[in-house]
Amino acid sequence: MKIDKLKIMATEYKVEEVEQIDKYQRLLGQINYEDESIKIDKNISEKAKEETLIHEMLHGILEKLGYTEINDDEQKVQSIASTLYLTLKENNLISF
Repeated sequence: MKIDKLKIMATEYKVEEVEQIDKYQRLLGQINYEDESIKIDKNISEKAKEETLIHEMLHGILEKLGYTEINDDEQKVQSIASTLYLTLKENNLISF
């Protein structure tokens, strides 16, 4: 993945691919609002990295907008992120 920074509203998040995100659970990605970072599992496919980045970006947007209830619902966030990713890819609107 070529992206190393992602700006969400006024906050610039550092994007990095890492070997292990959390030693207690298997995560593909994680956004950290305090240190303004997004971590993506470096061992997944490029397609999965792209979709995971959109998923974490969506968490960042929902957090900024104060939509806590939706942001805390991983199933909703994943559904929206997957649909957004596929729509953008199928219409050649993104290229990582």
